Amino acid sequence: MQEKNTYEREIDLVALIKYLWKRVWVMCIGAVIGLVLVLGLLWLKQASQESATDGEEPTAFEKEMEEYEADYAQLEMEIENLQESIEEQIAYNNDSILMKINPYDKKSVAGQFYVDSDYQIMPELTYQNADITYSIIKAYQSLATTGELAKYINEQLENPIKERYLNELITITNDGDATLTVTVVHTDMDSARRIYDLVIECMNKSKADFEKKIGAYNITLLNEAESASVDLTLKETQVANLDTINTLKESLTEKQESFAALVMPSQGIGLKLPVIGAILGVFVVAAVYVVLFLIDTTLKTEQDVALILEIPVLGTVPAMEGQKKEVRKGKHRRKMRYMQYGNS
Repeated sequence: MQEKNTYEREIDLVALIKYLWKRVWVMCIGAVIGLVLVLGLLWLKQASQESATDGEEPTAFEKEMEEYEADYAQLEMEIENLQESIEEQIAYNNDSILMKINPYDKKSVAGQFYVDSDYQIMPELTYQNADITYSIIKAYQSLATTGELAKYINEQLENPIKERYLNELITITNDGDATLTVTVVHTDMDSARRIYDLVIECMNKSKADFEKKIGAYNITLLNEAESASVDLTLKETQVANLDTINTLKESLTEKQESFAALVMPSQGIGLKLPVIGAILGVFVVAAVYVVLFLIDTTLKTEQDVALILEIPVLGTVPAMEGQKKEVRKGKHRRKMRYMQYGNS
């Protein structure tokens, strides 16, 4: 007894893909429908939230916006301040005479003065005259802090020096008791001596004014010296000023990165959910067509004929050469099918 040649029906992926591709426009319509549905739902949700929160405390979006604006303004101000600080530090390093002094060969001129206010302690008397020595010393020190000394020196110099840089070169200190020390440093000895002499001139010109305000006194030069010394503290100061620029630039870079990373809150609808809606629309339409493809029992290939009729396929009638387009149209034109097979 001859066995029947039967076939098990299998899913033809190529045919399925072609089947879906022919209906891609329907899937596009499904994507549009899914997109519109998601947008509509999101719009309704947003509208309901706005109506529910009218007149009440700020919404989450409003709070996020306030935080964003505060962070934006803060970072913008910090960046501007850092940029100004960097420019000022660079200008200081370039223009400051103190930054140009060799710390291993610092030139200086110093003079020590004794202030005599004729103060005497009289144990036998109940009344004692006031000791004005300290007030006189403070008056001389104030010359530098009030700017009077810098103004006088710059009036005498051919090339005036900015007050900030000039004050760094001059120190007037009280070493205790009634002594006053004036020190001037510079890159070279001649410049240090020139400024030192102008400081002494200013002090001498101010004596009459101080005596009117404070009282009579005498000031005597005890000793004066020119020297070249090593000042490691000055070196540390110079290095610190140079390092300050790098530190400020690092801070500026961090602030600029934080500023660039700021993202303005969006109250509108994002792209994530609409894209998901469009994909779901395509998926639903594709799934429907896959199901239709699987339940379609029409005969399309010789394997389908063998599966349904349970008999072997002995041969097939091919389409006429050059008539493939007509064959594809034959399912819609009955006369064409009759002509096709009638002439074969």
